Amino acid sequence: MRSILFFVGMLFAVTTAATAAPKVSVDWTFYEVRGNTIKALRDAINKNGPRGYWALTTWYIEWTGTCQVSLKITYQMPKLMNADTLPAPVKSQWDTMYAALKAHEETHGAHGLQAAQELERQQCKNGNAIIDKWAAEDRAYDRRSNHGANEGIRF
Repeated sequence: MRSILFFVGMLFAVTTAATAAPKVSVDWTFYEVRGNTIKALRDAINKNGPRGYWALTTWYIEWTGTCQVSLKITYQMPKLMNADTLPAPVKSQWDTMYAALKAHEETHGAHGLQAAQELERQQCKNGNAIIDKWAAEDRAYDRRSNHGANEGIRF
């Protein structure tokens, strides 16, 4: 249910203005979760989640001397491996939690996109400051949302 941000920028002297939108690539990866009760599923998430989190979104921005910006967003999410054998109430709670978790992580990804777009608008000037600003927004978002608990990420 927590999310952390990874960011790196490469700053070069800019000689021309950006003319294209950032090149964006998105990867979804999954870790396995099994259990037949809420407690068992929560324990599996806590044990198997990336870096001790329920999900993790990372974004990485690079840019060239001519301000060609690329963004890579990676989402790491749980994958329920025994959905067909879950009792209906447990499956319903899983589905509700998962939808909120996915939406929360996608907001983190949107922060990376906003950083890349701002970098282009600024013609790659002050790139590290722009990345720092959006990294701070990611942290503030987690504080405001209590790492998504206020948005329905609870089990």
